[in-house]
Amino acid sequence: MKKKTSKGGRRRAPSRTRIKRIGWRGLVAHHESAHAVANCRFGFDLYGVSVVQHEDALGATSGSGGLGYDLETAKGRVTSLLAGYAANLRNGAAEPRARAGAQEDFEAAEELYGFLQIDEAQAIDWAEAFVEEPKNWRAIEEIAEQLLARKRLDGEEVEIMVEVADGVTSSEDLERYRLMAAHVGRGE
Repeated sequence: MKKKTSKGGRRRAPSRTRIKRIGWRGLVAHHESAHAVANCRFGFDLYGVSVVQHEDALGATSGSGGLGYDLETAKGRVTSLLAGYAANLRNGAAEPRARAGAQEDFEAAEELYGFLQIDEAQAIDWAEAFVEEPKNWRAIEEIAEQLLARKRLDGEEVEIMVEVADGVTSSEDLERYRLMAAHVGRGE
């Protein structure tokens, strides 16, 4: 069964089995991973990503999208903000559930619609296209898997993981980074 995207393209409809397999924690991990990968791709600072619940948030991606925007930066920021929502749709979450989990993201993105002269539908199209890109989805999946296992990842590690998913650097480089980070973290 195929599902139409808002642009009229075609994408696979997610199966209910996939939703059951990854569960709500998996949805949170994919949501935060999509933000993190988008931040990396658009050159925004990424400090870290977490699936540790804090107050009302089930997870968080911390970074900086910059203060001044040109059109390209603003488009990247909107895409990054809505990438978590798009990842949850791709994983089969019902639209109301995906939107409820991204309410603050939609509010932040809305502030840029006027500057970009777009509406919400266009912003969602950008985010869906970003998530559907195979190299982005591959990185999102890898980071989500690590988030589920480890709960928190620092920004530099995420950037290296994106490079590994792209085939730009090796998994050995990632392991070297992790060893170095562990030694520094212990004060060795």
